[in-house]
Amino acid sequence: PETVVVQYTLTVTASEGGSVTDGGTFDDGTEVTITATPDEGYEFVGWEGNDSSNSDLTIILNSNQTIKANFIIF
Repeated sequence: PETVVVQYTLTVTASEGGSVTDGGTFDDGTEVTITATPDEGYEFVGWEGNDSSNSDLTIILNSNQTIKANFIIF
């Protein structure tokens, strides 16, 4: 029988004041790194949906996930 590869969707969004690299659909167990980049006058403060405060976030997908990068004016 054929092996069916399970895929999951990583949805990535950003608050006002910055941008993030794209999410997408990936095979189960894929390691994906997303990066938050603040606009001028803003700073990255963390991820909604993940406890990390690093602007680079590596996720191993084993479910559909939605993550938002949060920025504030400094």
